[in-house]
Amino acid sequence: MIGQRKHGGAGSQPEPVDSPSSDPNRDLGFGAVVSRDSRQRLLNRDGSFNVVRSGLGFWSSISPYHFLLTTSWPRFLLLVLIAYLGLNALFALAWTVVHPIDEASPLWSLSREQIESANTELLVMIQGFDETFSQTVHTRSSYTADELIWGARFANLFNPPMPDGTLSIDVGKLHDTDPAALPEMSAPSVPPAEAD
Repeated sequence: MIGQRKHGGAGSQPEPVDSPSSDPNRDLGFGAVVSRDSRQRLLNRDGSFNVVRSGLGFWSSISPYHFLLTTSWPRFLLLVLIAYLGLNALFALAWTVVHPIDEASPLWSLSREQIESANTELLVMIQGFDETFSQTVHTRSSYTADELIWGARFANLFNPPMPDGTLSIDVGKLHDTDPAALPEMSAPSVPPAEAD
């Protein structure tokens, strides 16, 4: 027992103080009992664990909550940055660039057979400005004649609005297409031959 001296006379006796073992509800299993029996604690004062989990399958042993609790600040900030950049890249794919094929287009008078027989390749170069990092960004893509889809348009990515007005997109439809009617194309006008 631990005692303390009363401020009183010279013959004062120490008054008993409750010991941790006298109250069974005082220890919750993370402190005195474990440390007294094994000289280790399940949860250290710095927040780290002395528990090793074994005998679990791979999927059962994954614990994102425990990982995030025990990870260092630099690693946590790196994970946040990767998630941020990944989401930005994912939603950047939802843009559609359209080139109307009208009289001003070099593809106006070409049929599907003419494009395929000429081994046509479309080069798409886009330059934009990323406001997040205040930088100009560039992208390039190449499409050969056999990669073109005729009579189609990209499917609508937007889901119907929810009752509370929230808008969302379905990224599973990113590469889906819907049928579209091809416009009637007239033959290119040929100027009449001049008479001599």
